[in-house]
Amino acid sequence: MTVIHFVRHGEVHNPERVLYVRQPGRYLSERGHQQARSVAEILKFRPIVAVFSSPMPRAVQTADYIAYVHGLTLQTSEWLHEVNSPFQGWPQEILARLPGGLYSDEIEGYEQWPDVYGRTQQFCRDACAKFPDAEIVAVTHGDVILSAHFWARAQALTPENRRAIPYYPSVASITTLTFTDAETRPKMRYDDPFAPAPPAD
Repeated sequence: MTVIHFVRHGEVHNPERVLYVRQPGRYLSERGHQQARSVAEILKFRPIVAVFSSPMPRAVQTADYIAYVHGLTLQTSEWLHEVNSPFQGWPQEILARLPGGLYSDEIEGYEQWPDVYGRTQQFCRDACAKFPDAEIVAVTHGDVILSAHFWARAQALTPENRRAIPYYPSVASITTLTFTDAETRPKMRYDDPFAPAPPAD
């Protein structure tokens, strides 16, 4: 049984409120560093044997905290990379009005959601083959983790289903997939350590 803890990177310093996706020079904010340290503490006592990260600096910064508490060398994976989108640098409020979001235009050389979904699955299959009966961490981005949610829930990859999702994976959230084997749909658990506490009765 392989267990993969997908962690979304911590909060990013983005005062311009733009869609940064693969934009260089985007690092964790101070709050993002605090979140990353907290996630590392949450996972500290899990039997983690490997920590992987997207190549993006914000993911590497987050993953470094987790790798450190386990005494592991961080590894990067292109399968965990941020979406390659033509809308990089656009204001977030403009993108929110596009019907298909990141995937509104099929422009050659840029990814569509099935591409991201496919590489998420490939990372999981590789992990199951390399780490049978072990736990690993993969620090990555929202749409990669959302693809994992769709896979675990057996939801069709349609724009309608995407618009109907009840939540989007939060920064510093942990999505845990448990695989009996590489070809069987995984079981999933989602934890958001920084979600507001419910009001007291």
